[in-house]
Amino acid sequence: MTPRCGGTILPPMSEITIERNVLIPMRDGARLAANLFRSPGQGAEGRKPAVLSFYPYHKDGLIGAQCHGCFKQLAANGYHALLVDLRGTGQSDGVSVDSLDPLVPGDLHDTVEWVAAQPWCDGNVGVWGISYGGLTSLAAGAARPPHLRAIVPIMGVTDSYTNLAFPGGRTNMSGMFGAWMGMMQSMSLLPPIRSEDAGRGERLWRERLEAHVPYLVAATEHRLIDDYWRQAFVAVESIEVPTYVFAGWRDIFPRDCFDQFARLGGPKKLTVGPWLHTLPHVATREPIDFEGELTRWFDRWLKGVENGIDREPAVSFFLQGDREGWHASPSWPPPASITEVKHAAPGGTLGDLAPGASWDDRTVHAGDPTVGVHAGLWSPLPMLLDYPQDQRRDDQRSVTFTSAPLAEPLAICGSPVVEVHLETRDPDPTLVAKLCDVSPDGTSALVTTGWLRVTHRDGHDREVPVPTDTPLVVAIPLWVTAYRLAAGHRLRLSIATADFPRIWPNAASEPVTIRHGGEHVTSIRLPVTPESALTPRDGFAAPDLMHHLEFGIPALVPRWEIVEDLVRQRVSVRAGLELDFATAGDVRIHMIERHEASVATDPRDARPELRVEVTLVLTEPGREVTAHAGGRFTLEQLSLTSKVESGGETRFEKSRKIPWKA
Repeated sequence: MTPRCGGTILPPMSEITIERNVLIPMRDGARLAANLFRSPGQGAEGRKPAVLSFYPYHKDGLIGAQCHGCFKQLAANGYHALLVDLRGTGQSDGVSVDSLDPLVPGDLHDTVEWVAAQPWCDGNVGVWGISYGGLTSLAAGAARPPHLRAIVPIMGVTDSYTNLAFPGGRTNMSGMFGAWMGMMQSMSLLPPIRSEDAGRGERLWRERLEAHVPYLVAATEHRLIDDYWRQAFVAVESIEVPTYVFAGWRDIFPRDCFDQFARLGGPKKLTVGPWLHTLPHVATREPIDFEGELTRWFDRWLKGVENGIDREPAVSFFLQGDREGWHASPSWPPPASITEVKHAAPGGTLGDLAPGASWDDRTVHAGDPTVGVHAGLWSPLPMLLDYPQDQRRDDQRSVTFTSAPLAEPLAICGSPVVEVHLETRDPDPTLVAKLCDVSPDGTSALVTTGWLRVTHRDGHDREVPVPTDTPLVVAIPLWVTAYRLAAGHRLRLSIATADFPRIWPNAASEPVTIRHGGEHVTSIRLPVTPESALTPRDGFAAPDLMHHLEFGIPALVPRWEIVEDLVRQRVSVRAGLELDFATAGDVRIHMIERHEASVATDPRDARPELRVEVTLVLTEPGREVTAHAGGRFTLEQLSLTSKVESGGETRFEKSRKIPWKA
């Protein structure tokens, strides 16, 4: 069937041409490489808007395979679409040895302007992308190239310290330093894929191997927000072009995405689904026609099509929990939302504090480093099934306060804040607060979580000592959510000192006393939206994935095990995936990613450890290259190994040991 867009018959996919390794000059003489998906047309008919995406993930490798169908669809919808290797990666010039190296705002500006000046472009340019591509979309908007007309950041991040590397001030364990670091360490060992200039490709590969430093090593040296992290902060408030933000409740960046939306000054839109860190049209829960939304946004702002998308409610969100479904709102949080305060009370209850109450109570929590194993994997490299599981076993190892059965539904829309009154002799404690929805049968469903390294209670740019002889009050912001508890269900607040393996457990910890009585009442501020203020909306159209199968169906085998070693008194979470996929030009990539986080059950001697192993096998006409990356994190040391084999020989091998403190 020939596709249509706004009543216009679109060309078949077969008429789309792909020009590979288009080299785009930068202001300093370096060149970025792009694959150009040409929308059909000659002469004046060939002059069309262009849309760009920027990644460090190899345009002819992982990201190319993931987004190939999207780019062809955009070309079929009347756009010239470009997938660009960032500086130091793929076919582009330069060397990248750190996750922040490729983020060069000048490159984004220059690429947009170069594309706008090409004879096949009508001068209107958009930028879109997921994850790192979301970051570059926002950075392009902040760079303000004159011909940029609109952006679509999907699950992007503008504060990599707070929302990725060190949530709450504690190290992101299995997600950041496990899955993502291992993937990037191995990916940076690969040669440029499908290099049409063999000499240039070999030179780039040689330069990168000679300079090879695994990604995130620099991040381990910057434990507080400093200039290293600030260089990647995006000035979202300076973005003036229309911006459509996509976010996922079970992604790793929902808080950042809502912050982006709040700070944007121009036309803006936000859609939030129950998604993990993945494009919305391939999500395992509530997939939508994301490509249709993407095209509608660009049609409105790059082509001037009056399709009404700018007149729709600014926010579309999937309300989780009871009677789940899509809702619309002109703003966030929804109008008429109020704040309700619930108080922890004796007997592990949660409710309203009676006026004049004089009781006093406290609970001593010895700590358990294994709390969190059922809270989900929280990975930038999701297996599409790593959602939170039943929280009852984690609840049992935490301090919990549970409400009476609700007389009517309770819709929480926003960012709850838990105020904890505590005493401890631990000089560097961690607090983790969770909200759960407890069903009548006892099942406990995770609603949202917040983390705080207590020495960071005044900000992540400094450490403030913890008084060990006087009570302390700290506020723990929980991640934004939209969740409705059914009548008859109960709301549970749990407080612990670990969320393993999402964050690194403390090496050793002292008990924490939670105070919940008299003048020292631990409480939670809930953003509540009345039922009358909730506006259901029709769901989005279902996605059509047929055009994504040009190279066949990728083979994905996930791994997720929770192992309890009763002899050594340790708990391990083993996760990862095996992925096999093809890209254009008879290129095939096989990836095996494994990471294992383990911790002892004794809070006084937790001995946390993380092991990572990733193997990437690149097969293309004339050669096969295998990249091995390994890492072992202990309390005091990071050990890394990198190896490349090609033609039956070892092309590169390097090991290093780096002191660090998790």
